[in-house]
Amino acid sequence: MKRRREDGQSIHTREPDAEAAGSQETLKAVKHKRSVHRKYKDTSHPVYITAVRKACDLVKDARRNIKKCLAGKIKEDRKSFFAYVRSKSNSNITVRSLENENGQVISDSEEKAEKLPCAPILWLQDWSAR
Repeated sequence: MKRRREDGQSIHTREPDAEAAGSQETLKAVKHKRSVHRKYKDTSHPVYITAVRKACDLVKDARRNIKKCLAGKIKEDRKSFFAYVRSKSNSNITVRSLENENGQVISDSEEKAEKLPCAPILWLQDWSAR
């Protein structure tokens, strides 16, 4: 859900978007859960527990409906499908610390870059030991 600050820039809140949540009922349940938590400040209070269960169920149903809609319209609307898939893939590729011939650990990026062409043999051996 987007709101605007005084200077006109948008503020992104953690509330689910109306179309992403599926319905106004879902948004209302999430807001109610948050207001109950603010009121009682206790996660074991019975009112909060029921509010959490209702909000979680509605959000799960809404997400399920979004996936069904995307799957049903994949032939006509590929752009939204691939946008959804791209948003779900989090690939953060990092190079682990390497060892040189003497057994010393290399953690500096420049040294890793110099060592990397001959390093696959060392880290493949490390992975096979796991």
